[in-house]
Amino acid sequence: MPLFGGVTIPKCPDLENCARVDRLAIPMIMRAHRLGIMIDPPYFHELTSRFNTEIVELEKDIASYIPIDRLNEFSDRGTDDDTDTDDGTDTDAPVSTFNASSPEQIGKLLFDMLNIGTEKKLKRTKKGVSTGKRQLELVKLESPVVPLILRHRELKTLVKNYSSKLPRMAILHHRGPCCPACELPHDIDQYRVHGEMGTTRAATWRINHTKPNLGNCPIRTKDGQAITAGFVAPPGKRIVNRDMSQIELRDLAHLAN
Repeated sequence: MPLFGGVTIPKCPDLENCARVDRLAIPMIMRAHRLGIMIDPPYFHELTSRFNTEIVELEKDIASYIPIDRLNEFSDRGTDDDTDTDDGTDTDAPVSTFNASSPEQIGKLLFDMLNIGTEKKLKRTKKGVSTGKRQLELVKLESPVVPLILRHRELKTLVKNYSSKLPRMAILHHRGPCCPACELPHDIDQYRVHGEMGTTRAATWRINHTKPNLGNCPIRTKDGQAITAGFVAPPGKRIVNRDMSQIELRDLAHLAN
């Protein structure tokens, strides 16, 4: 039974037939490579600014949980030889170097200073108790600082991988009948991100995305949806989401009546 593109339904596995299926998508993927996806750079710049403002506040809140008598453990220098200037300013006061993005310092704060997770069997690494997301999820009810750390990491990831990165990767596509970047027509000047797409890297046969991994954009959270809102369509076009939900099970149910 021949199908589109010379694909058949053989009674036994056929590598050539599988190759025909894979090759059918290549022309569409090549065009997607050339065209890229349009983004709104000013929107992403504003989103990055908003995320960074919250990140700074989170870092202050997280640092406030350091016990006062142990602040010097996150300082550039000790206070043994402190001296005062003529105006009363302590020039040798310890300068805080607490870094909320450092797994080692977060581990020290949580497990050494605050004694969080003492009753749980937490995973350990060569540097001490792991501060991975799954580990922190196990102890997030033990102290208000843990949700702050998880939130801080979430925002840092969104900024690093998407909101600040995508505008830097975008290429200007000029208005006209033959854009120098993609040789396709555009009605307006627009910025587009060109990622790489492959058909042979995902075990599920899905198309994989790299440089950047646009297939991994978060969509379940409010902030993740704010990232995807930065992908736009030119005037007169729409971005459409189509998903063949549970197609295998639906086919099986149909064939089995």
